[in-house]
Amino acid sequence: MLTVPAAGLLAAAALAACGDGDSASSDGEIDVVAAFYPLAFAAEQVGGDHVNVSNLTPAGQEPHDLELAPSDIAAIEEADYIVYLEGFMPEFDEAVSEYASDKALEVGSAVELLDYSEDTENLEDHDHGEESHSEDEHGEESHSHDEHAEESHSEGEHAEEEDHDHEHATEGTDPHVWLDPIRYSAIGEAVADGLAGIDEANAEAYTTGAEDFTAALTELDAEFTEGLANRASDDIVTS
Repeated sequence: MLTVPAAGLLAAAALAACGDGDSASSDGEIDVVAAFYPLAFAAEQVGGDHVNVSNLTPAGQEPHDLELAPSDIAAIEEADYIVYLEGFMPEFDEAVSEYASDKALEVGSAVELLDYSEDTENLEDHDHGEESHSEDEHGEESHSHDEHAEESHSEGEHAEEEDHDHEHATEGTDPHVWLDPIRYSAIGEAVADGLAGIDEANAEAYTTGAEDFTAALTELDAEFTEGLANRASDDIVTS
């Protein structure tokens, strides 16, 4: 995490006390704290040189399990702007509610989260619609999905595990909106609006940043669509 020196915090507090309406830190940049990487990346792309973005989830850390240090709480309290997703990191939610509710963007308000059932609807329709598959073929496909399972498991145990995993995966809403490039771009637009609200002098730059972010994501989406158009299977492996 990028921490702000104590002297810098005092300087920022002094500037705020002047009541001049300028939310920028003493170096002229807007201090933005993001809950985790995809939100930090969006803020960096939109804000450009006008923002100083801190990602409170260290590399390699699981965001859901993040425990905030006192320095993290201080960063949230002293930031000019917060970007987070409610329900993704409970401790972060609590800190924002207590210290920064008036300067935070909850990205779930910018783009509607889909139910897991909506995310998997097309895949389920496809799977159930393959009437040409024999029971033996279906068994082979199931086995391929469980190739790393212990060899001692029976087929019945595999089926039970798959049913359990499917039930767990399709409960509630899917928070991973950034995995869809087009929907991810809506977060960039919301960040631009929020930054413009506290830094009107650079509003045009934020708008341009959001437009460029959307253009890049639209191009990425087109690459995905083109690259997968002639796929031989709907089984796709990613890192």
